[in-house]
Amino acid sequence: MQILLFGILAIEVKRKAPTAHTILEIVRARWGTAAHLTFLFFCLLTNCIVRLCSISLVADTTSLHSTCVLPFWHMCACDTRHRQDP
Repeated sequence: MQILLFGILAIEVKRKAPTAHTILEIVRARWGTAAHLTFLFFCLLTNCIVRLCSISLVADTTSLHSTCVLPFWHMCACDTRHRQDP
């Protein structure tokens, strides 16, 4: 059910804002700079929480210390970010 609702939401967003690439672009166009900065703060905070939790999960499942996992995590993130789609 959630996948269906997210798909419908994605289609509606693309219909109303076809040039927007991120949620922050949609928020800025709809509600202005103050809302954009608020959402930016919460998006960055969420990103940090997810990253830290996933690093601790990898460290716990591999029996490595989290400081050992951190450099590898950044290498993987940078590698996938700079790949080009064929």
